[in-house]
Amino acid sequence: MEKFVLMMELKRDKVKDYIEIHKSSNVWPEIIELNKKAGVHKEEIFLFRNFVFIYMEAESYDEMVKIYSEDESIKEWDKIIIPMLKNKQESSESSKKIDLIYDYEDGKLLH
Repeated sequence: MEKFVLMMELKRDKVKDYIEIHKSSNVWPEIIELNKKAGVHKEEIFLFRNFVFIYMEAESYDEMVKIYSEDESIKEWDKIIIPMLKNKQESSESSKKIDLIYDYEDGKLLH
């Protein structure tokens, strides 16, 4: 299992739109199924001003990226998300992977 964070910068005027599309009632079922298929066990999105931090736990980061890149539903999702980003590129290019360097849980250091 790999733990990692992805970071993206939103356009300031798109923050509310980004929050809205990520409400549980608005996330497409296809995206949830894709996460399962890609080995994602956990995904949490945090927002600080217009910076998005996506915490993820997945079987393999590389395998997840490969499966995402081959999926049509994520391409459609990206058509909505990419215009919200400050640097409009494919989401895989506009998000930056941040590696885990310290992991503490219940009195134990795990990393």
